[in-house]
Amino acid sequence: MKLKKVKVRLTNIIHSHTVHNTGMLFSANVFAQLAALLVYPVLTRLFSEADFGLLNLFLSIGGVIAICSTAEWQNSLPIPKDDEKAAAVAHAALVMLFAVTALCIVATTCCSQHIAALFNTSELADYLSLLPIYVFSLGLWQLLGSWLLRKKRFKLISAYQVSQSVLSVALKCGLGVAAVAGGLLYGSVIAPLLTVLIIGAVAWTTDKAPAIIISRQERLAAAREYKKFPLYAQPRALVNTLSSNLPILLLTPAFGLSDAGLFGMAMTLAVRPLSMLTNSVYQVLFQRTAAKISEKKEIRKDIRNFVLVSLAVIVPVFSGLFLILPWLTSWLLGDDWRETGVLIRIMLPWLVMVFVGGSLAFMPDVFAKQNVSLWIECTYVLLRLAALGIGIYAESFRLAIMLFSLVGTLIIAAQLLWYIFLIRKYERERTLRTQD
Repeated sequence: MKLKKVKVRLTNIIHSHTVHNTGMLFSANVFAQLAALLVYPVLTRLFSEADFGLLNLFLSIGGVIAICSTAEWQNSLPIPKDDEKAAAVAHAALVMLFAVTALCIVATTCCSQHIAALFNTSELADYLSLLPIYVFSLGLWQLLGSWLLRKKRFKLISAYQVSQSVLSVALKCGLGVAAVAGGLLYGSVIAPLLTVLIIGAVAWTTDKAPAIIISRQERLAAAREYKKFPLYAQPRALVNTLSSNLPILLLTPAFGLSDAGLFGMAMTLAVRPLSMLTNSVYQVLFQRTAAKISEKKEIRKDIRNFVLVSLAVIVPVFSGLFLILPWLTSWLLGDDWRETGVLIRIMLPWLVMVFVGGSLAFMPDVFAKQNVSLWIECTYVLLRLAALGIGIYAESFRLAIMLFSLVGTLIIAAQLLWYIFLIRKYERERTLRTQD
């Protein structure tokens, strides 16, 4: 009898909308990452570890700036019930995006040499003019992706993920074969810009709601209503992104571009695909959970099922990878890249927590607890600074990454316990309202 109930529960999970939409986005991510993975053995033979180190430093700087580009208002787009209010928030975010891009243009035009000197990397100055384009592309996709999520257009989100990845690796390979200096950087900047413009044009043909005429008063009213996003969610996201990029930003000046390139490849092969999968699950769970909370429905079962299924899959897979990673990266990328496998193996416990915790990172937003989350993220970044500082002081790159990963594992575990508390509190209050 119990076995029958388990089978029924598994069947319901498999055929649920959450699993279907997650599967669609996950399939797109798998294809995109597989395309990139198949090309990395070529790229590592076209470009040096230092070239990858320079790329990772550029992307880290751009990623941190991009977090400020939309004031995190894009994460509020799935929440309003009517499209007009959502469009008003989107317009406010777009104004912010143009302002940040303009400031980025001024900074990179006037201070490129000073910025490069800050990171002890003179080569960076030659490519900082690409930074505003990269920041604008990321910010524009944040807005467009959130609008498509609101409209449940998961196919277009999947199309962006696949197209952007394929175009990026194609450009990098072509520029590498042509021996174009900075080919990795040019491919990483051009691909997201072209892809977001194409996907945006396709979305425009069927949904012109974002073009609703919004008055300045309506835009300001929407901005005030969702002010917690720029006040709390944006600083939290900024601290989180800065925290994630600390190894590249701090260890590059201390240990050089080659070590940064090895670590960056570890992030590319492990963290980046995992983050794309996490974002896919995040997007679906965020939309579904926000809708259920607005309707005062139960959310506990969805979250519990996600955590149980995730751990049942990811723990055995990562255990197998632990045994073969150094050999695998040497075979895949070349003997010079064996250290990348060692670094990934060090990070595996943290990666498990990244997937589970990152997929549920919307919890502070749906429960309006962004202020508490901000304090957690501030603590996180301070502990990571200390961990990396110890590694730099000991002149040990591996020790720095080991302590960095340990801090991440412990902090995300604490966040998950907090999410459980928030869910239980919501369910108790919902039950009381139902009884009344």
